[in-house]
Amino acid sequence: MHDPTALRLLDAWEKGLLQQAVNRALSLLKVVCPEQSMKTLAGITIGERDARLLMLRQALFGSRMTSTTTCPARS
Repeated sequence: MHDPTALRLLDAWEKGLLQQAVNRALSLLKVVCPEQSMKTLAGITIGERDARLLMLRQALFGSRMTSTTTCPARS
């Protein structure tokens, strides 16, 4: 994986606003894996794709991740 520039990441993020989730993910991966074609990236397993995206997230924001959820029994 390459270190992406902020401008390239922002560009991919903004373009991704109009894309379906899988294409958005592939666009972000293309920024950090420019040597791979979109067709090649689309052919990797979901697990590999998500692992690469998590590595990108960790590189950008660190290893801590905070999340919340709603209990369906309370809805």
